[in-house]
Amino acid sequence: MGMTGRFGAPGILIGAALISLAAFAACSKLPAGCSKAAEDQGTASALTPEERSREAERLFGEANLSLKDKRLDEAIEMLEKGIEIEPSAAAYNTLGMARKYKFIETGDASWRDREIEAYKKGIEIDSGHLTTILNLGTAYFFLDRKDEALPLLRKVLQLLPNHPNRDHIEKMIAKCREG
Repeated sequence: MGMTGRFGAPGILIGAALISLAAFAACSKLPAGCSKAAEDQGTASALTPEERSREAERLFGEANLSLKDKRLDEAIEMLEKGIEIEPSAAAYNTLGMARKYKFIETGDASWRDREIEAYKKGIEIDSGHLTTILNLGTAYFFLDRKDEALPLLRKVLQLLPNHPNRDHIEKMIAKCREG
C-alpha cells in the first residue's frame, strides 16, 4: 500500500511531511573523528555541545534521506538517536510522520499510538509548533477522535489564519463539529 494508505489523507499530511523534512535538509558534516569518538564511547555524551549538535544534525539528515527512500526503520532509528542528543518539536514531528508511514505500511496499530506519542512530545517542547499541532490534530481526526482533533485544528488556523491548507483544515473542523 502506498504512503497515502487506507486513510486517503488530503494533501495536508504530505505537505506537512515535506515541511518537516525540509527542516532537516541541511546536514552538516562532523569534523574528522567526531562520529567515531561518539561510536567508541557508545554515546554522544563525550562530545562538546557543538559536536553534539552537529551529530544530531547529521542523524536528522540521514533520517531525511531514509524517509525520502522509504527506508522507514532506518529513518526511525536515526530520528530516535538524534532526539536523544538534541530533542526538538521538529524532530519529534518528523518521528511522528515516520511512525505514521510505518503504521500505513504494516497496519500495526501500535505504530499509530507511537505516532501520537511523538507529536505530543514535540508539542511539550514547543506548544506553538504549527506542523506538529496540525499533524496531531489530523491523526486524531482520522482516528475519529474528533473531540481531541477540533481544538488542535482550530489552533492551527488561529496561529496561521492564511495557512496554505486552510480549506482542508476548515473541512476537517466542520466534520469534527458534525460529530
